[in-house]
Amino acid sequence: MPYKSTDASKSKRVRRAYTPYQLLEVEKQFDTNTYLSRPRRIQVAEELDLVERQIKALFQNRRMKYKKT
Repeated sequence: MPYKSTDASKSKRVRRAYTPYQLLEVEKQFDTNTYLSRPRRIQVAEELDLVERQIKALFQNRRMKYKKT
């Protein structure tokens, strides 16, 4: 059988709530520039104790929100 059931709880990621400070800093960065270079994303992630992927996702989501308004 090519399809086997797996335990979903092992691979499911927990949603992380961002602190007000982290959101404020991301907003400041977004107001300055809607696109961050990879080195800048890494720097911001380190400053806010997040991973680069989270910063990337926050910016993508913010751009979509901005586009809709």
